[in-house]
Amino acid sequence: MRKWSLCTLLLLTACSQTPAEEPEQKEKTDSYQLIVSIQDLTPPKIYLKKDPIEVIKGEEIDLDDWIDVSDNLDHNLRYTAEGSYNTDEAGIYTLTIIAEDTDGNRTEDTLTIEVTDPEPEEPEPEIPNIPDQIPEREPVSEKDPIPEVPQLPPVSNYVPESIYFYFADGYTYQSAYDACVAAGSNALNNNQAARYRCDPIKEENRYIGYKLTFE
Repeated sequence: MRKWSLCTLLLLTACSQTPAEEPEQKEKTDSYQLIVSIQDLTPPKIYLKKDPIEVIKGEEIDLDDWIDVSDNLDHNLRYTAEGSYNTDEAGIYTLTIIAEDTDGNRTEDTLTIEVTDPEPEEPEPEIPNIPDQIPEREPVSEKDPIPEVPQLPPVSNYVPESIYFYFADGYTYQSAYDACVAAGSNALNNNQAARYRCDPIKEENRYIGYKLTFE
């Protein structure tokens, strides 16, 4: 009986053992590097403030005053100008304006520069020295005849309009004055005016004739 009991105890002990624990598994993490390449396909823009540019021969010109360039990514973009011009020589010059960004996008435009000769300055007309006062009357000679005096129609309560005697019409200082006095006296004799006066006409510091004014 003891021997049987011992075997039974050993069997029960073996059956009561728990299985061994499995080792813990660690999570595996993989890392990747992503490279993104952005390609710029937009070309720059060229702005010509004026075309053609007109320049007077001998004047200087700065192209930066007439050309602007811009780009969607390159904010400090510059342009290049192919061709040549000479503002000291009259003529028409054509330049090729090129703008290219760092991605190789390229834009071209043409600019025309017209260099012209300055207009010749017209000489100032000589102004003769004219005395401040009208010279005194001189006797009328055959060489300086008095032009015909216009006749005014006799009209009651009529004041004749002013009459002008211009040197440009062939009058001299003396003949213009004599014609003015003769026309005024004729109006008084015909009762066409009560009074008259002969005034010299002055324009731009020179005398150009006489004016007969009725009153």
